[in-house]
Amino acid sequence: MGISASVPCEFMKWKLEILENGQDSFYLSVKYGMTEPNTNGFQNGGTEKKVTGKFSIEKGKASDAGSRIYYFRSPELAAQLVLVEINKGVLHFADKSNTLLIGNGGWGYVLNQVKAQPAGGQELIGVFDGRTPCKYFANLLQEKVSADCIKIKWRLKLYSEPSATNGGSYELVGFARQRNDPRKGIWRIVKGSASNPGAIVYALESGREPTIYLQKLDNNIFYFLDKDRNMLIGNEEFSYTLNRINKSD
Repeated sequence: MGISASVPCEFMKWKLEILENGQDSFYLSVKYGMTEPNTNGFQNGGTEKKVTGKFSIEKGKASDAGSRIYYFRSPELAAQLVLVEINKGVLHFADKSNTLLIGNGGWGYVLNQVKAQPAGGQELIGVFDGRTPCKYFANLLQEKVSADCIKIKWRLKLYSEPSATNGGSYELVGFARQRNDPRKGIWRIVKGSASNPGAIVYALESGREPTIYLQKLDNNIFYFLDKDRNMLIGNEEFSYTLNRINKSD
């Protein structure tokens, strides 16, 4: 992980998102540090390292020629990470010779799949990422940002509603709303943008927070609109698009 051996570290907590989206990318968050006595947490909250990169899959290791082995690579890592698929829900860390690492009485080297299931049996429609200019949404959402804020990183997860075709729930990450505390609410389809009466527009609602509007360009691309449903205009660095990062049905 590129963490100095001099850093006090008793255990690590891993969160790995594997995105088999045609680009074979991954997102990894690792918290590490010393144990807070009588808890399952860290002293002083621990230290977090975030990594993004690419992965590949190969078959076979010394004890099981049919196994699937994941190799995770990133410039942010000192060396590639190797995980062996034990089954569809369990990955086990291995060394560079693909031999499973051995834990101790307190900690192991296993990552277990944890699926966040939305309420009501809803299913994930898609995951969409993008980077937009900062100022408009800072004003709309009343976010306090520095004068040199130039961009916002967004991640949108849309979920379907089994009993309806024009609504569901969503999770949106951006500004202070991060992965562990996304903005949540319902989405519904409203017809028409300011310039196109036939446009399909998604209204993302969340209690007393301002509604965010997205025009659906196709199954893979959404475009942010302003509060009057006008298309927002980007700059030389960033646009107002969200692009699908998982495969379309």
